[in-house]
Amino acid sequence: MTYSPSIEVLMNLAVHEAQAGGYTEILPEHLVMALTKMSEIAPDILGKLIEASFPLAKYREEVEALKERFTSVTSDTKGLRREIRKRLGPGPGNRPGQMMHRSKEAKDLFKAAETYVGKAGFNRVTPELLLVVILILPPSMLLMELLKAKDIPLAELLAKKDQDKPGEQEPPKAAQGVAGLAELTILLKEMRTRLLDTVFGQGQ
Repeated sequence: MTYSPSIEVLMNLAVHEAQAGGYTEILPEHLVMALTKMSEIAPDILGKLIEASFPLAKYREEVEALKERFTSVTSDTKGLRREIRKRLGPGPGNRPGQMMHRSKEAKDLFKAAETYVGKAGFNRVTPELLLVVILILPPSMLLMELLKAKDIPLAELLAKKDQDKPGEQEPPKAAQGVAGLAELTILLKEMRTRLLDTVFGQGQ
């Protein structure tokens, strides 16, 4: 599984969000905020940061797909970003020029994206598909609460996953963070017919 070159632009935006908030690592929330920014900024501006081998037209196409996918979440991406910043709060502080790495939760999110996107038949992870995976499996309690507050069906479906099994009263495991790859594979099989075919059914 490979990543679209546009993911590099996304990571630069996520680093900026983490640094501006005083964090020492990139959290899933920073990735979501970066996705909102990517959907807002004119492709011709950020597209210049991508390697020359990746056509600007392809980058525009991926940004448009991301914008369209965001319509299932909110019509106010700036408002969503402000809400995440407010609820995330300030970080412990960082040093100027400090190297910024992904947190364990962020790394697990990318692993989940590789699994889901590969199983769905795509050959690389794009910003839009990364957003889809976040909607399917919110990587933090904060994001899950925000998605629930906005009545996002994908988050609700996941929250009901364990509740559908009689005799089990445990809270949804997604609230505890991204699950292991083995569990993701099982979850994918369970949800393919009622969820993934709808999300990814628009072609490859």
